[in-house]
Amino acid sequence: MKKAILIMCILLLASSAVWASPVQGTPGVISYSVNYIVYFDNEADASRWLETQADFMEHREANAAHRRLMASVLESLAPNWSDLVRLESDYCVMVVRSSSSGESMLSFYVRGVLTRLWQY
Repeated sequence: MKKAILIMCILLLASSAVWASPVQGTPGVISYSVNYIVYFDNEADASRWLETQADFMEHREANAAHRRLMASVLESLAPNWSDLVRLESDYCVMVVRSSSSGESMLSFYVRGVLTRLWQY
């Protein structure tokens, strides 16, 4: 029952974010961003979902130094960041899509630690 409620909440948030956010081809739109946080039961399900995100995966994954830098920036902006992403599950994927080039990110957290990062 808890999983069904969680899935319904995620779907409700995702659909409201999609409908509330302007799309790329809309006249007059200068920029936009859409954020999603998706929680998974296990690492295998999270990895399978990551592989479906072709627009991110076709770009190069950030190296370990870049991941450490991004993790330290997030930790300085929001103390206890790793605890925040673990509120729902040990396996969390965060998607940030932006109209600005170089600002869209797909990040994968395992037990609150940033383990994979794609950026374009």
